Amino acid sequence: MSRKFTVVNATDSKNDTKWKCIKKMKKMSERWEQQYYDAIVRSCNDRSGNIQELTQDELARIGFAGVKFICASHDLEKEYEKLGIIVDKNTLLDSQIRFYTIDDIFAVLGCLTLRNFVNAFPITKRYDGYRFDCKDYFFTKDVLSKMDWDKPIGKDNIPDLLWDYLNEDLGDTYVKFLSDLYRMQIYKDIAEQWCDDNGIGTYTVNKGTGSVNDNQTGHTTKLKRRSTLQIVK
Repeated sequence: MSRKFTVVNATDSKNDTKWKCIKKMKKMSERWEQQYYDAIVRSCNDRSGNIQELTQDELARIGFAGVKFICASHDLEKEYEKLGIIVDKNTLLDSQIRFYTIDDIFAVLGCLTLRNFVNAFPITKRYDGYRFDCKDYFFTKDVLSKMDWDKPIGKDNIPDLLWDYLNEDLGDTYVKFLSDLYRMQIYKDIAEQWCDDNGIGTYTVNKGTGSVNDNQTGHTTKLKRRSTLQIVK
């Protein structure tokens, strides 16, 4: 048997793949953000910013790009959390900015007729809601059947519509909207408050420094590092 061996870092390729994924998601978020604001500038130029003067096609483009921008940003944040990377994007000010951005997007969506709204955000084709007692395609269609499809929805009606509407992007955007509103009121997000109410401790992991912070006591503990080396014979 040969006594020669090679030491390799087993995590290099995995880390490279993760960072490539993050870079791709970050670029996607930036592109949707640019498309959202470009659509606003192109449509609202020389109209004094009055969205009531925009055509249904313009409203749909702005609303669609805005929702995609919020979802892409949220996906990027979740990926950072998985890797334990702390970024300066979770402050109260960030929540306020995102809340008002989503509120503006909902104002645009409220000017759409229900018919154009459904064309821009198709109902998810899931038909098994009866099995899990949750909303599905048929549930959403039943709700929409009681509405006027050729009349603007109205901004005040958007929250009720989204509560019953099955579309993943709209659902994620609405949850983020409520979470930011909640945090602006009590300075915690919904999950943090639920954990506090039920006596469940929460922790923040910083893989960069190799430490875990107890959010209740503020105590920081160093993680024990495990070897990522493998011996290849």
